[in-house]
Amino acid sequence: MLKTEVMPSRRRSTRTFSPSFGRKDSDGDGVPNSKDCQPFNPKKQGKLHDLAVKVLRKKEEFVERRREKEMKKLSDLNDKLREQRARLSEKNKLIAQRQAIIDETNREKKQIKKMKEQQQQAKAELFKSSFAGRAVAGTTAAAAKSKKALKSANKFLNKLNL
Repeated sequence: MLKTEVMPSRRRSTRTFSPSFGRKDSDGDGVPNSKDCQPFNPKKQGKLHDLAVKVLRKKEEFVERRREKEMKKLSDLNDKLREQRARLSEKNKLIAQRQAIIDETNREKKQIKKMKEQQQQAKAELFKSSFAGRAVAGTTAAAAKSKKALKSANKFLNKLNL
């Protein structure tokens, strides 16, 4: 775009104004000419820029220190977690050992109970096979028969008394 500007002298001159002048970077330092105190020196941008860079560096240092502190905390927490997991695994081993002992005790109790039952059955069979056992068995059978006869006699007598 060309604009005509009137100069104080009598003659007219034409100047060109680029609309992108504010965004142009003549020295290639990444700072636009409108914000660059020395737009043709790529190594200097001016005091404002230097101050902004200094503030930015301090912020970065602060963030880095904070990150290091957080990393240290995280490392400490991970160490504590490892220690707790180690303690927990030891406790789990103890629990497993205790459970194995309990299981073994229960098995032994069942075996003892089974052996007692077998011993009682053996005693009963021995008693039945002995002379005294047969005699007791006979008397109990006779006693059962006599009880039956006694009951029937009592019934008969009760009918007569009526």
